Amino acid sequence: MNFLSLSSRSRLDVKWANSHTGDPLFFNTPHANPNFQLFLVNDGPVYLQVEEEKLTLHSGEILLLKPWQRHFGWKEGGEHFNFFWVQFSADPQIEEVDDETDYAQDLSFIGSSGDLRSAASTEIRMLLPRRHRPSCRFELALKFERMIAEMRKPAGYFRVRLSVLIWTVLELIANDFMESQHPDPATPESFILYRRIVNTLDENFQRELSKEMLEAAVDRTYNHICSVFKKYSGTTITAYTHSLRIQRAKYLLQTTGDTVAAIGREVGYDDPYYFGRLFKKITGVTPLEFRYRSGQ
Repeated sequence: MNFLSLSSRSRLDVKWANSHTGDPLFFNTPHANPNFQLFLVNDGPVYLQVEEEKLTLHSGEILLLKPWQRHFGWKEGGEHFNFFWVQFSADPQIEEVDDETDYAQDLSFIGSSGDLRSAASTEIRMLLPRRHRPSCRFELALKFERMIAEMRKPAGYFRVRLSVLIWTVLELIANDFMESQHPDPATPESFILYRRIVNTLDENFQRELSKEMLEAAVDRTYNHICSVFKKYSGTTITAYTHSLRIQRAKYLLQTTGDTVAAIGREVGYDDPYYFGRLFKKITGVTPLEFRYRSGQ
């Protein structure tokens, strides 16, 4: 089995969607186009040749092809065979992965510093099997039917709806494969606690949050809270709180005419000199220099 890797930043655009039932033109008629192609077999078998590889696809199987892969029916499947067929583009492109272990360091769980409000968004890559028989075949079939309906009667933001549908289909396939490799993909309790800590800090960063207040908010000891937060975020609670305050201060410097001292007080620093030193340490410039460079 080989795999494809889809970035969470990819834009997916459905180009064509249809279903085929006993289509004689499918047999021995070569097809190739510049889009990714996804097949879902409703009623098999479907005898499909991809380049030099002859495949027998059974009911419920999916097959994902790369752009320009030549394919055709290598054997007649009878008048009742049926499959869905969707073509779509991806930007950035979906990458080929020779070994799933490249992306399988922890297929059952994803946690990163991207959960922090002050961090840049984190790219997540979904591992897509080229061929798979997902347990959610009927849910997938409904999504395919909706895509076909949108293509036949396009209206309003139909392309947006199609993008949402193809993303949903690919996520269902990726998640089903992940769960087939990890039958019990339980989310660690520590990560649930981490998200509670992050939420508490996000909602209270402008006030002085004592150790006792944080312990009461998440019902854990402060040492345990610090350990869990550092494990998943890679930073400390103090450093994250400072980053949230400076993030807010930068916005106020850009959008208001308030004094530096007033902005410092609003984000949680009563001492304007300490605020100025910390701002420069984190951003590389003083608050006034930042305001000047921002054109305020």
